[in-house]
Amino acid sequence: MEAPVKIESLSADECRELLETREVGRLAVVVGGYPEVFPVNYGVVRDRVVIRTDPGLKLRHARFERVCVQVDELDMARRTGWSVLVKGIVHELKEGDRHAEELDAAAARIRPWAGGSRPHILVVTPVSVTGRRIVPG
Repeated sequence: MEAPVKIESLSADECRELLETREVGRLAVVVGGYPEVFPVNYGVVRDRVVIRTDPGLKLRHARFERVCVQVDELDMARRTGWSVLVKGIVHELKEGDRHAEELDAAAARIRPWAGGSRPHILVVTPVSVTGRRIVPG
């Protein structure tokens, strides 16, 4: 029989700490009225999620829209893990934006797994950050 598990809510601070431990998550945008989810490399600056992308679907449908970023870790053998969900508004970083240098520096440290230059920088400003952890009961 499998050991029971318990689901714990994470505090906002715990969520932010966990976000900073990873570099790959998923960006959800709405395309044609339906959600689409894309794996992305990201960084975190001042509670904002920074994503580098190329011209394409993510860029066209994310600008100044409501989006979600999900990051998680799962241990399949132990049946444990955590998940953080950032709901927010996204904009494309432009010269002169508040904290532009810091955000641009963070974007420069992002190493996309897929090839290409990824010249556009998306910044997700959180409206809410929530998370859950699954632990042995």
